[in-house]
Amino acid sequence: MGFAKRWCAVLGCVLPAVLLMASGAVRAMDSASALPRTLVLGTYPSELPSEELEKIKPIRAGLERRFLAAGHRVDIEIQIFQSYEEAIQGLVAGKVDFARMGPVNYVLAKEQKPSLRLLAMETQNGLRLLTGYIFVPANSPVRTLKDLRGKTFAFGSHNSTTGRYYPQAALVEAGIYASDLAGYRYLHRHDKVLKGVSDGGFDAGASNEVTFRKLGAGKKLRAIHTMKSPAHAWVARADLPTAVADMLVLSLLGLSAVELELLSRDGLVAATDADFDRVRQVMKRAERFIE
Repeated sequence: MGFAKRWCAVLGCVLPAVLLMASGAVRAMDSASALPRTLVLGTYPSELPSEELEKIKPIRAGLERRFLAAGHRVDIEIQIFQSYEEAIQGLVAGKVDFARMGPVNYVLAKEQKPSLRLLAMETQNGLRLLTGYIFVPANSPVRTLKDLRGKTFAFGSHNSTTGRYYPQAALVEAGIYASDLAGYRYLHRHDKVLKGVSDGGFDAGASNEVTFRKLGAGKKLRAIHTMKSPAHAWVARADLPTAVADMLVLSLLGLSAVELELLSRDGLVAATDADFDRVRQVMKRAERFIE
């Protein structure tokens, strides 16, 4: 039984004789199965692009092995966009076949392209959560969010979950608005935020847990507030053939903790769009930061 028929028997799918190519880069096709030999995985760096590439390489290898075990050889190319915004537009425009997206970026992409398909979401210790911190220098007198009135603040990207939306929502809940700060800036990457606060350029900042745990102690930083968000999403472009998307789901859910270790994750699980409704609520609250 051929590859396509075997997968359809398992998944209950119906494959057309010929699948239309994506509007992006032309992909080589396997004439026996009419499925792409190449898939493009999109992501964006929260730290250095080279570090992001190293984190994704074991995942690429794991997915390729699982496709091959199912009878189809696929080469996965990694596209690292320079910014969160570019990654959103790349997925929406179909320039990549699937992508790893932060919670806010998934929500923003879904708003622009409702037909995007959510494939899975990440877990750590069995929890589908992304943790972030608001932090200050270890010797700072600041103890609570309310103490940040009149201080300077470093955010990450404009579209960052733990670098922008969640900390701004937390500040609003504490009664701190943009006009209450002495100043603030967007530094685009989490590692740059930690450096900015550590070097004395800002009184406080916000980042994801992974970057803070890796760099925070060495830079003598202290967390004053913890944020919890739904975890990263893995999303397929809107017109990715259903059979390919189904295979990606099974392959992603089958990834091991070892393959996900460099992302500081231990698994992926099935998810629905409703799992990100909490993110949407926080985003609305964060809009009040600039009154």
